[in-house]
Amino acid sequence: MTNNRPITLCVFILAVFWQPFSLAAVTVIDKDASPLEISISGVYVDDINPTIEQSLGAYGAVIAPKGKLVASFEGAQLLLDYSAELARFKMQDDTELLEPKQDFDTYNVKLLTRFFLSSAWHIDAYIEHLDKTQRFGTGISQLRDDVFKADKLKQNKGAASLVYGSDTSSRYIAVSAFTSKITYQPINDYSSFFDIAEQGVEFDLAFKQSDFSSLLFRLALTDEDFVSDERQDSQVYQGLLGMSWLPGGKTKLEALIGMYSREFENQDASSGLSWAVDLSTEPSESWLIEFKSARFSGLSKSEITSNSVEQNVELRLTYKASERWHFGMQASAGNTEFTEVESTSELDETRAELNVALNLKEHSKLLFSVGMHDQSYDNEAVEYQQGEVRLMWHVSL
Repeated sequence: MTNNRPITLCVFILAVFWQPFSLAAVTVIDKDASPLEISISGVYVDDINPTIEQSLGAYGAVIAPKGKLVASFEGAQLLLDYSAELARFKMQDDTELLEPKQDFDTYNVKLLTRFFLSSAWHIDAYIEHLDKTQRFGTGISQLRDDVFKADKLKQNKGAASLVYGSDTSSRYIAVSAFTSKITYQPINDYSSFFDIAEQGVEFDLAFKQSDFSSLLFRLALTDEDFVSDERQDSQVYQGLLGMSWLPGGKTKLEALIGMYSREFENQDASSGLSWAVDLSTEPSESWLIEFKSARFSGLSKSEITSNSVEQNVELRLTYKASERWHFGMQASAGNTEFTEVESTSELDETRAELNVALNLKEHSKLLFSVGMHDQSYDNEAVEYQQGEVRLMWHVSL
């Protein structure tokens, strides 16, 4: 069946701001999900390594397969969720600063098992593995200058949830626990400062008030334990209250607001406002509008402080000119504040993208995009602008 929903593929090579939690607390297992999707892209980046003073352009090819495999058994379901991105870049001009070829690969696999205890109770248990080579100027190298070797990380995560609710789309109670370990290869002298083990518990509640709205509540505790003795360990407490609203038509709003508190052993605690907002609406058959915003206390990208607060906002517009032609725009802005013992610094980021998509057949598309990323920091050494042009072919099998 032809998908008439406007295309909302995000193809900007620098991912839009990460959010630490999803508004949907219960995993949805879609039996009709595609077992295999493949994106093949040709990319040009005008500055492949913004951590160095000289701008170095590069051409790249990116192959990104992903998919979900679902199996059902007596009293259980199994979900295998996998994705990968293999990116190969070649420098536009010869330089002694970097190797002529640069590879940035990502592999992620998640295995979830759902056990049905009754018609209203089930248990979710999953394990997840991530292997990622971070691009220059992202991740733990974002606040640094003169980085010549890309950072590589491995993350292993396990979690379990006890869920009550026969229809978890609007009414559920969920209690979850997780453990995670992130390890960086000792490629750069700062890499080991970011090795960390995390454990956490979370309580989520959705109470259906009417056919159009549900009350949402979330309470979470995360313990962050850095391997390095030079980093401050901390515990983060978060309480959020909000609602999910379906006013009719093709509009959906989910919003949570509350407080967070980050406590340390050897310095004063930090607390403040936290929120997450997700709005999607289709005012006509031709338009799709999406808006997201979040504020949270997350893992610091700087080893000299464990206290950082990030807030971001994102807008996406998609115009469906015809069954075959779709046009899109997305823009985002973010601010991260790093608090040290006697000083405060801020990181500001903006991203923008324009794209046009052409439906070739029922399950394949061509997409052309132009994007930019601007970053400014109190330390002028990591201020830069980065542009990208991409042509992508996407097929769903």
